Amino acid sequence: MLLPSKLVFKLRSSWWYKKALSELKLRVAPAFFAFLFVYLGVTLASHSLFNLLDFAGAICRETTGTVQLPTLARGESAVIVEGKTVAQRLRPFTQRAASDATLSGDDKSNPFKYLPVYGVELPEFHARELCQSMGVMIEQFGSYNIKFDTTDNFTDWNGVKAPFGYYSFGMISDPSSAGSAKKMSLMETLGAVSLLPLRREFSQPWYRIVTRIGGTGGQQKAFEPDFTDSYIFDDNLKAERPGELFLFVNDAVVGIPKLHDIFYKHNLGAVKLLITRN
Repeated sequence: MLLPSKLVFKLRSSWWYKKALSELKLRVAPAFFAFLFVYLGVTLASHSLFNLLDFAGAICRETTGTVQLPTLARGESAVIVEGKTVAQRLRPFTQRAASDATLSGDDKSNPFKYLPVYGVELPEFHARELCQSMGVMIEQFGSYNIKFDTTDNFTDWNGVKAPFGYYSFGMISDPSSAGSAKKMSLMETLGAVSLLPLRREFSQPWYRIVTRIGGTGGQQKAFEPDFTDSYIFDDNLKAERPGELFLFVNDAVVGIPKLHDIFYKHNLGAVKLLITRN
């Protein structure tokens, strides 16, 4: 229903309306856009500096010294033995699990379930790490399969539950599971939007797991959830270059030294992964 023209005229001619409009045009709007341009300039400059340091190898630091990282032959996987990452074939454990009467159901076919029973540990990735080495050397042109155990405990520093990552305006949820991700609050959305200029990978959602080969330069690939797969995150990686394997989640970063990981420090969540050379 349209307002009567007299009421509109009275409203627009009132002193408080004119005052509010004047303040908006002369003070509020200029101040807002000035702050916005300064904020975008500072954050984008910070992001550019971080990218330069990252490309130079100052973020993903390669293992040096006397530690010799293992490479994987075809059919071998990376496992932890006495605190060290080694290459090992898992077929004997797989065959043993298939006939093990102490295991039942999915445990017989799930390496994340049956390997610990036989004392075999798998590398664990922590979401709080700015760039975590997985203790494996990747060979150029090699093909690798990487499976992740459940990421249900992944939580961003601002309290957002993010097992599959999330967008600034909404969660990514499992379509087969009703209520698998809660709706983001207004404050969570505002926080995510305001930090967009600082997001490490602009083209990827928040908290998406990213693999990287090599400390300098680096080949990167983000893992997208596949809800038709029993592992959800299960993908092949074709190496275009040799180098150490790193992982990180896509979060906000700062280009100032000693503050690079300020948004990572309070991230929660860890996940086991099975790295196998095809």
